[in-house]
Amino acid sequence: MNDLPVRWSTRLVDAPLGLVWTPVRVGDEILVRVNNAAFRIDMADGTLRGRSIFNSQKSLGSFAAAAPGGMVTNVNTDGGETGYLVWIAVDGRATRRLELGYVKDAAPAAGSAELDVLVYRPGAGNHLVVVDRAAGTIVRSIELPFGASSSLRHDRGWLLSHTSPTDDGAGLYVIDERGALSGRLVTPAVANMVANERWVATAMREPRERRVHIEVRDRGSLDLLWSNPAAATALAVDGDDLATVQGDSAGFLPALVDPETGRTRWRAGSPAASRPHIAGLFGPVAVFGIVTGVVVYRRSNGELLGYFQDLSYAVLHSGDDLILCGSSKVVCFSLAGL
Repeated sequence: MNDLPVRWSTRLVDAPLGLVWTPVRVGDEILVRVNNAAFRIDMADGTLRGRSIFNSQKSLGSFAAAAPGGMVTNVNTDGGETGYLVWIAVDGRATRRLELGYVKDAAPAAGSAELDVLVYRPGAGNHLVVVDRAAGTIVRSIELPFGASSSLRHDRGWLLSHTSPTDDGAGLYVIDERGALSGRLVTPAVANMVANERWVATAMREPRERRVHIEVRDRGSLDLLWSNPAAATALAVDGDDLATVQGDSAGFLPALVDPETGRTRWRAGSPAASRPHIAGLFGPVAVFGIVTGVVVYRRSNGELLGYFQDLSYAVLHSGDDLILCGSSKVVCFSLAGL
């Protein structure tokens, strides 16, 4: 079903098969990375303005984020030992390259032009590298005692998740601004971590088990507010809403809960076609990415608005526009009136 009006739909001509990353808006245009190519699309009507290859080989990557005049993304080698950041201008030119090592994750720092990048360097270990997105330079590099999989800035430093479910060191850690380890908040493997200005939510997997539970903490104090079982690790927090997945392995039910109390506001009337692995809250809709596509619900009451099997969870929300991408097309839906 599809109750979302389509404003425009654009085929990505000669798109390489592979992963698609979150699109980035640059003025009146958007940039979409598909594998080793960048596509330039007019935001108003979906006209394909250009396509460029920024790496000669089909390349691995982990993120795409806005940068002045374009986007910054990463290229990793198949061997998992080397990698770099690359800046792509709106016209498709690769304007800057920064060798860092194998990039595992990167997160733009809220309210800042900086990018926090988790890197592995053979022979030198794991590092958290802070990069200036505008200048394309390293601001600082902090050596880490373990291989973190995601990071989040905190008033007193960073939260780092370590995910290996068979490693006794898995959990959620706090490091201070000097990089010194100052605490371990949880011991299970942290599979997902999201936050806004008030709360930090984590989804954890018990060691050697498939069970998942979520915890929500006050972002300022990091005090635990509540903990509940969940059916999947997908999480998103925005305003006073937390998106999660209830049910069990026999039925995955996307849901919205109160992040302060854990009280359920709504849950989907029927299970998702497969286990949701990622979620997002965008204006009036809640979006869940599953193996077989993307599912969109009305945020106020959980009404199913659409299930799109040919699109991936690569989402851009701008005003009344919701843009979803697949490896071969980009679709802009109208959220006006929802």
